Amino acid sequence: MPQIIEDKIQLSTGINVHYRCWLADKPLSLVVGVHGFAEHSGRYSNFGSYLSGNGYSFCMHDLRGHGLTAGPNNLGYVDSFNLFLNDLENFIELMLKKTGFNSAILFGHSMGGLIVLHYLGRISKGIHAAITSGAAAIVNISTGSWLMLSLLNALSPRYRLNLPINPEFLTHDKRVVEEYINDPLVYKKPTARMLHELIKASRDIWKYIGNISVPIMMMHGGEDKVVPPKATQDAFNRLRVSDKVIRIYNGMYHEILNELNKEIVYKDILDWLRTHT
Repeated sequence: MPQIIEDKIQLSTGINVHYRCWLADKPLSLVVGVHGFAEHSGRYSNFGSYLSGNGYSFCMHDLRGHGLTAGPNNLGYVDSFNLFLNDLENFIELMLKKTGFNSAILFGHSMGGLIVLHYLGRISKGIHAAITSGAAAIVNISTGSWLMLSLLNALSPRYRLNLPINPEFLTHDKRVVEEYINDPLVYKKPTARMLHELIKASRDIWKYIGNISVPIMMMHGGEDKVVPPKATQDAFNRLRVSDKVIRIYNGMYHEILNELNKEIVYKDILDWLRTHT
């Protein structure tokens, strides 16, 4: 039986992060996951169990400002988007030591997908392949709202705003939507700084896409109303690496791992992993 670990680990960046691992009995490889904006690693238990049950160990930490990594005052806050990258670099290193692998496959959803793209384009250490789901490479915001957010970020970075995501648009699975709404670890009021850093990073990523050199599969829900499918299509078109695959799932919303017919997505991921292990 796969083993599930839930613990805290101290990173060299000075933060103590909460993490979860779903460890396969005889792992073929390690997959390191990066969750999305406002959520946490606990929402990936089905995916982690699926991967570990099929021979892939899966580890994911709650990002700083998120889940059980964040204290009450820091929930929904981050000083800089770059800290996500620094944390991830050390987390990958520690998980490789823990599992005995030389390199890992990186998976990221939504903001986590954006973190993955930045990591691959700017650091890429310890990674030999990657998968993104609904990567937030485009965040639609009006010029007026961006100016207001930039002002808030400068004057009062910890000012809290309402979550700019309609939970109904995450998945067609009403049970998952209800769990998301009632999950105390999913923050509903992010800080101005967190939103500002996310949007700024989505605008900066285009400088680094061309540097990505590992095989990559990019996935997106065709009916995604949170992050436009164009974000993945445009990023995919800018990739220079020859080993690249895109999957757009018609009729699916933002969280393709939580959709009613998620088995199709899971199988596509497993098939791709088996050719890139």
